[in-house]
Amino acid sequence: MIPTKSSPQDHSDTMHRPLQIIHIIGISLRVWSIYSLYQYLLQTKVSVVVFLFSCLVPASIIFLGLQKPWKGRALPNSQVN
Repeated sequence: MIPTKSSPQDHSDTMHRPLQIIHIIGISLRVWSIYSLYQYLLQTKVSVVVFLFSCLVPASIIFLGLQKPWKGRALPNSQVN
Protein backbone atom coordinates (compact mmCIF):
# COMPACT_ATOMS: atom_id res chain seq x y z
CA MET A 1 0.00 0.00 0.00
CA ILE A 2 1.29 3.46 -0.88
CA PRO A 3 1.18 5.94 1.98
CA THR A 4 -0.68 9.10 1.18
CA LYS A 5 0.14 12.53 2.45
CA SER A 6 -2.23 13.82 5.06
CA SER A 7 -3.82 17.13 4.35
CA PRO A 8 -3.44 20.04 6.77
CA GLN A 9 -7.16 19.65 7.54
CA ASP A 10 -6.57 16.11 8.88
CA HIS A 11 -3.78 17.35 11.13
CA SER A 12 -5.97 20.17 12.41
CA ASP A 13 -8.78 17.75 13.28
CA THR A 14 -6.47 15.48 15.27
CA MET A 15 -5.12 18.49 17.18
CA HIS A 16 -8.62 19.66 18.18
CA ARG A 17 -9.89 16.26 19.27
CA PRO A 18 -8.20 16.31 22.74
CA LEU A 19 -9.52 19.83 23.32
CA GLN A 20 -13.04 18.72 22.44
CA ILE A 21 -12.75 15.81 24.88
CA ILE A 22 -11.57 18.16 27.65
CA HIS A 23 -14.42 20.55 26.81
CA ILE A 24 -17.02 17.78 27.04
CA ILE A 25 -15.57 16.56 30.34
CA GLY A 26 -15.69 20.14 31.69
CA ILE A 27 -19.33 20.56 30.70
CA SER A 28 -20.19 17.21 32.30
CA LEU A 29 -18.46 18.20 35.54
CA ARG A 30 -20.31 21.53 35.56
CA VAL A 31 -23.69 19.82 35.16
CA TRP A 32 -22.79 17.28 37.85
CA SER A 33 -21.71 20.02 40.27
CA ILE A 34 -24.96 21.95 39.76
CA TYR A 35 -26.97 18.79 40.42
CA SER A 36 -24.87 18.03 43.53
CA LEU A 37 -25.38 21.56 44.81
CA TYR A 38 -29.13 21.26 44.27
CA GLN A 39 -29.21 17.96 46.19
CA TYR A 40 -27.09 19.43 49.00
CA LEU A 41 -29.37 22.44 49.39
CA LEU A 42 -32.45 20.21 49.43
CA GLN A 43 -31.04 17.82 52.03
CA THR A 44 -29.57 20.37 54.44
CA LYS A 45 -32.26 23.04 54.08
CA VAL A 46 -29.54 25.70 53.96
CA SER A 47 -30.57 29.09 52.63
CA VAL A 48 -29.19 29.87 49.19
CA VAL A 49 -28.04 33.28 50.42
CA VAL A 50 -26.08 31.74 53.31
CA PHE A 51 -24.55 29.16 51.00
CA LEU A 52 -23.47 31.77 48.43
CA PHE A 53 -22.08 34.01 51.16
CA SER A 54 -20.08 31.14 52.65
CA CYS A 55 -18.63 30.34 49.21
CA LEU A 56 -17.95 33.84 47.93
CA VAL A 57 -16.32 35.33 51.03
CA PRO A 58 -13.47 32.77 51.27
CA ALA A 59 -13.04 32.87 47.48
CA SER A 60 -12.75 36.66 47.50
CA ILE A 61 -10.24 36.55 50.37
CA ILE A 62 -8.12 34.00 48.48
CA PHE A 63 -8.39 36.08 45.30
CA LEU A 64 -7.30 39.25 47.10
CA GLY A 65 -4.40 37.39 48.70
CA LEU A 66 -3.20 36.06 45.36
CA GLN A 67 -3.73 39.22 43.29
CA LYS A 68 -2.58 41.80 45.88
CA PRO A 69 -4.17 44.79 44.13
CA TRP A 70 -2.71 47.19 46.70
CA LYS A 71 0.78 46.36 45.38
CA GLY A 72 -0.03 47.26 41.78
CA ARG A 73 1.84 49.81 39.72
CA ALA A 74 0.77 53.42 39.92
CA LEU A 75 -1.43 54.68 37.10
CA PRO A 76 -0.25 57.68 35.10
CA ASN A 77 -2.28 60.86 35.42
CA SER A 78 -3.72 60.39 31.93
CA GLN A 79 -5.45 57.18 33.08
CA VAL A 80 -6.64 58.55 36.41
CA ASN A 81 -8.63 61.47 34.94
